Amino acid sequence: MIDITTGIDRIVICAEIEAPRDRVWRALTEEGRIAEWWGSYVSLDARLGGRLTERWTDADGREVVTSGEVVRLIAPRTLELTWADGDWDEPTRVLFRLEEATATTRLTLEHLGWEAFPSSAREELIRAHASGWSQHMANLVAYSARTLC
Repeated sequence: MIDITTGIDRIVICAEIEAPRDRVWRALTEEGRIAEWWGSYVSLDARLGGRLTERWTDADGREVVTSGEVVRLIAPRTLELTWADGDWDEPTRVLFRLEEATATTRLTLEHLGWEAFPSSAREELIRAHASGWSQHMANLVAYSARTLC
């Protein structure tokens, strides 16, 4: 199950994954595994100071490059990145937190920092990113639950 909440300055998505935390962490941080649930157009060097690059095409057919840097990494619990499209003046932040339960992992994604955007653009950016993140999270949940290693 995936819960999504949005506010004036954040997106919060929580998912219960039927997989141990170490398996979910590997899916979240290992490049070959990332390609399986996020896409082959994403590159993440999951180490402190490592880079994220996502190349995608928007609804108008324009190529967009989203980039960021790993600013906090506490394996296998926390991954925090800066996040910005190429035309943004200020980056936002994406925080993944994994909490282990008996047979499941609770994954919480927070995308913060939207207050830097004018209110006229902020609502649409939050809506679009909440939609994208919910799809990525659903893919990660399914991938982690079916992957054995």
